[in-house]
Amino acid sequence: MTPAPAAVTLPDADTGAKRRWLPPGSVVAAFVVSRVLVYGTLATLVVVRHTAFADLVTLWDGRWYLQISALGFTAPGPAGQSGLPFFPFLPGYIDLATWAAIPAWIAGLVLVNVAFAAALWGLHVLMRRDRSDKVASASVWCLALFGYGVAFALVYPDAVVLAASVWAFVMIGRDRPTVGSDLVAALLCALAASTRPNGILVTVAVVFAIVWKQRQWLRAVLVSVPSVLVVGAWMLQLWVWTRDPFAFMAAKVGWHESTLIEVFDHSDWNTRFHLGAAIVAIAVVVWQWRKLEAAWLVLAGTYLVPSLALGIVGLGRYTNTVFPVFVAAGEALAPRPQPVRAIVYAAGAVMTVAVSWNVLTSAWVP
Repeated sequence: MTPAPAAVTLPDADTGAKRRWLPPGSVVAAFVVSRVLVYGTLATLVVVRHTAFADLVTLWDGRWYLQISALGFTAPGPAGQSGLPFFPFLPGYIDLATWAAIPAWIAGLVLVNVAFAAALWGLHVLMRRDRSDKVASASVWCLALFGYGVAFALVYPDAVVLAASVWAFVMIGRDRPTVGSDLVAALLCALAASTRPNGILVTVAVVFAIVWKQRQWLRAVLVSVPSVLVVGAWMLQLWVWTRDPFAFMAAKVGWHESTLIEVFDHSDWNTRFHLGAAIVAIAVVVWQWRKLEAAWLVLAGTYLVPSLALGIVGLGRYTNTVFPVFVAAGEALAPRPQPVRAIVYAAGAVMTVAVSWNVLTSAWVP
């Protein structure tokens, strides 16, 4: 008699689905390494320069967000600068934290680190679903070790925009989108739009993705509604205060930004490094453009290129906020031999420490 075949244990489909959503080891490792590099640099400065930890993590725009939280959106001061170029999400969040007796700088650090971890995780989910584990891992490491990631360790809102954009694309790109996944995407787009003036570009890219790839106009409109309402409400509030709904743009003249034309006449190393970061990012995207979704190209182009005319300082961290840049970097790096990838990651680590040191010593604006 022929023996019965051995029983075959099939994997639990639900368990497999759950595991696909758990952060893999590469995400955890990339997050930890990036935190060690930046906060290690910060800790060194605390010891060497006898500077308070809280003062370092609230440098530059961080001070503005704390001031707005404490005093509100005040009129321009003697230098023409005011809180009007900043959007309300982060000050509102800090207000809630201080109301709950949590120090503002601690609340800010918790937010940015959670958001950055979520962004790395979301990028891996997106790339593993649409590409491969190898590309996903390379993309995550490139994002974690890009020099201007120091902004993801200070009280800055850019990590929130990054996480919202990545997860919005994860939600709309599901094989079987539901009302719930679209609602989450809409709320994430609104979160990005309430966080930075150019956060609305996340909504533009998401809407483009839905229309371009799926031709679902009504769905695109519904996903965009929360963002339109948030930005519209904020512009109405600015009109009430200043009679200028675009005060967040007009007020930027107080910062004396350098444009691409002006950078050839007079610029410092800070401006040149911001411009260099943007040029590298744009070059990588152009190199790999055939492997990128059209909507990702829209996001990268609209987020980076206009700043060449509006103000170059800040482009370094804007580059860090545009996940398609790191998708392109992952696509370019994943096929390379392990020694090549190791060299690139090591160079990224060195650049992260160097940029962090200069930002934290108040030499460069992040």
